[in-house]
Amino acid sequence: MTLKSAFSLILLALAACAALAAKDRIPAPYFTDGENLSAENCGVGEKYWVAEVLFRSKIRCIGVIISQWTVLTHTCELPTDDITDVSVYIGDCLKEKYNDVTNCTGKIEVRGINLMNIDLLEERAYEFPIYILRTKNKMPANISPICLFNRGNEMDLVEDPQTTYFSWAMLSFHEEKHYKGEKMNVWWYRFVKIGGKIVSDDNCLEYLRRRVDIAQPSLQTRFLCVRQPIFSESTGVSFLMNIYRGRYFIRGMTMRQLSERTYGNISNTAYVDILPYVESIVWNSDDMSVLSPVPPVKSIRTFRGSDDLSFPNCGLKSRVVRSRRETGDEVEEIRSHQLILAGRRALNGAHPWHATIQGDGFACGGSLVSKRAVLTAAHCIEGQRAEDFEVTIGMYNRTVFNSTEIQIKTPSRLKVHPKYSRGKFHYDVGLMIFDKGFELTDHVRPICLWNEDTNLDAVAGKSALVAGYGYFKNYSHPETLQEAQIPIRSHLECYHSLRKYYGARLKPGDNFCAGYTNGTTVCNGDSGSSLSLEKDGRWFIRGIVSFAKSKKVKINGAEAKVCDPDAFPLFSDVAYYMDWIVHNTPGIYFNYLQDLFPTFTLPSDYK
Repeated sequence: MTLKSAFSLILLALAACAALAAKDRIPAPYFTDGENLSAENCGVGEKYWVAEVLFRSKIRCIGVIISQWTVLTHTCELPTDDITDVSVYIGDCLKEKYNDVTNCTGKIEVRGINLMNIDLLEERAYEFPIYILRTKNKMPANISPICLFNRGNEMDLVEDPQTTYFSWAMLSFHEEKHYKGEKMNVWWYRFVKIGGKIVSDDNCLEYLRRRVDIAQPSLQTRFLCVRQPIFSESTGVSFLMNIYRGRYFIRGMTMRQLSERTYGNISNTAYVDILPYVESIVWNSDDMSVLSPVPPVKSIRTFRGSDDLSFPNCGLKSRVVRSRRETGDEVEEIRSHQLILAGRRALNGAHPWHATIQGDGFACGGSLVSKRAVLTAAHCIEGQRAEDFEVTIGMYNRTVFNSTEIQIKTPSRLKVHPKYSRGKFHYDVGLMIFDKGFELTDHVRPICLWNEDTNLDAVAGKSALVAGYGYFKNYSHPETLQEAQIPIRSHLECYHSLRKYYGARLKPGDNFCAGYTNGTTVCNGDSGSSLSLEKDGRWFIRGIVSFAKSKKVKINGAEAKVCDPDAFPLFSDVAYYMDWIVHNTPGIYFNYLQDLFPTFTLPSDYK
């Protein structure tokens, strides 16, 4: 490439960025290293990925094979509850008569259908259905699925010789034939490639506004405007394809109602862009995985307290524990690399912020973050009543309740993150608020809230401390508090360790992995406990024990689900939830003046 052509490409890229300024920037999905393909060996050759979807022996629509076990289609009006009459054919069903399946080969049974209804307009409901069909059997070896699009949308309007777009459209026509003295219409179908070019959304906006009959719509930028020939024979069944470096990718699907029809001429067609929905499509499949995009790093605002601490004297362990550290006494126990499952006991007073949360027949952990607030997992408190809990701080031995070091209180109210849904994996953050705060002592002291940015790579590989009363050896609960140092794992390391599992559950900006896969992990009963890092002698909470992969074992003769010690557990990422935590925690405040005026300093006696 010459310097001039390279400079021209840079200018085109800048122009594309400017054109997309008002449009959502959608990052590239991450499937795997290397070519970043959604399915192994996908996108090789033409037409092998085309499928006909039948319902009650009638061809309902055309689909595309996106993996060895998954077919993607739309506008089918298929049932999702009773699928006994739904099947997929990968042969030449469309050679002659419409609805004639005598030429079909390669019938594949369907074992499940997931329906995604996409809302395309903000001001009124306008749904576009996407069906994900999961098959009972694997596709034949000669079938090459098409790839899901694997790049971002920032280069849509850039002329790149390595990439071309086209529609794979089904055209229909008919002719009159005589059979046994009777005249009959015979319908013929065939697929054709129709070249196209992505253009600015403005080329489609005016028509879309007229078509949906609203004066000033606020259209979501979830479609692509493509300039291409339109044929009168088109049935409206069309997919927007992309060829990039010799591979075929699916990028969009026609929404016939939102396409301008000027037959036989160059015109603009609106395609529903599947790029924003790649994650959902993959989650609804059986054999694909994708890592959720890593959100931009957020700078943490400073706290109003001295030295940028969330609460005075937070994160300091008791004087007894600190003196043992200084003299070297029991250092090996403190720095144990074993986890809580089959773990070691902590020193008395080593976790003065650890809260034992006792509910109606279950127990969780939590962390005191101010006199009046305990931070925990949402699934520990969601749907419960505050008066049904007892929260104990300062406890070391669960069998000893008469110690003067222990404080027990009942919360006055519970706060669960508004986006948390019971049984789901994300937004697993909650707070327990107390009308009368805990008395701060050597054995009852808050942990510091995270006061750095959200970049996980900055702490990946570092050793963090976790504590709790969850299962340890022989799947029994220990009498004394257990602790362990475990490494924080990068998102990529976590995802690649078990792609299908973490592809559906790991969500950067919501949670992260830590620990080992060598037979040790946090376990049942540790939920809500803290994962903390030490800085300059203070401990800061970065994660909340959320959930882990489970397995079935026998406990006292009964089958039970427990943590799988061969997979990384997941922790809610406190750094990304700081705004919500601080807003809902009495006694903790951001230094808003410092955020607005970085050079401004508060008086030393300001409280």
